[in-house]
Amino acid sequence: MLEQHVNFTNISGYGITIGDLGLLLPTHTASRIVDLSMRLCRLPNTPDWLLGMLSISGDAVPLFDLAKLLELSTDAATERYVIVGESEQAIAIGIRGYPQRVRLKATDQLTTNPPLPKALEPYVQSVYHRDQVWVSWDFAAFFTTQGQRLAHNYLV
Repeated sequence: MLEQHVNFTNISGYGITIGDLGLLLPTHTASRIVDLSMRLCRLPNTPDWLLGMLSISGDAVPLFDLAKLLELSTDAATERYVIVGESEQAIAIGIRGYPQRVRLKATDQLTTNPPLPKALEPYVQSVYHRDQVWVSWDFAAFFTTQGQRLAHNYLV
C-alpha cells in the first residue's frame, strides 16, 4: 500500500504518461505539440532510445523514446511529439495522446516511493498518487545527463 503525507504545496500543471507512469512536465517552460509529419533525421551509432533529431524552427531538437530509455514496457505507439523548452535547450519526447492537465493536492504526495525506473530515481523530486502515480522530477538534469552519456559513450 502506498503511504501518503501532507506538505505545504499543491501542484497544477501538465503531465505525460509513459506506460503506467505519469511524468510531470516542467512548469514555466515553453511546450508545444507537433505531429508525426515532422521530418526526423535518424542518427547512426546511437542508442535505440534516441530516435533522431527534429528540425523545429531551425533548431535541431533531439527526440527521445522515454519508454525505452526508462525500460518501461508499453505497447502504445507514438502519435505525436511534445517539445519542451526552446532553441538549443529544447528536447522532444514521443507520446501517445496528449499531455494531461494534472492537479495534485499536498495530501497526494507519497512518503514512500513505489518502484521506479532506475534511470529516473536520481532525478525524482516527489511522487504523488492521484488516479495513477505522478512523478515530479528534475527534467533538465535528467536530459543533461543523457546528453553527456551520449557524448561519452556513442559520439566519441
